[in-house]
Amino acid sequence: MWHMKQYVVVDDGTAWIARANDYLALYRTEPQKNVYVVSTDDEVFGFALVDKSFRFNREGNAIAEFYVAPEKQRHGYGHRLATHAFSQHTGQWEVSVYSGNTAGCLFWEKVVSDYTSGSYEIKTRKGYDGKGFTFTNAGPVLEV
Repeated sequence: MWHMKQYVVVDDGTAWIARANDYLALYRTEPQKNVYVVSTDDEVFGFALVDKSFRFNREGNAIAEFYVAPEKQRHGYGHRLATHAFSQHTGQWEVSVYSGNTAGCLFWEKVVSDYTSGSYEIKTRKGYDGKGFTFTNAGPVLEV
């Protein structure tokens, strides 16, 4: 929750956490929702939630939520996690980023550009305060 408070107003932390837990529970029961994590033997310090929640595309996959703990950022974990998630699903993709998340916008532009060798689009739309990075992939790629 502390991370989200940078971008949205959270008036009732308890209610916000309850809604977040209900949302996460769907990733255990709905087949078109996928969770990818980055961890050590001792801790999970990042995750990517992939589903069909689109702002710009009509089909494919979307990064619904993405997080890497601040102390683990800028070590390549997020880049590898995103690349792994993309490589698990063939077709259209979108990553939407709130405009106030400047670091997130820079991160996703670099990751998507690297992953697609520059073959992606940046989209905006009325009613959404952010941008979307959209691209199509051909399927699994070898990870290094």
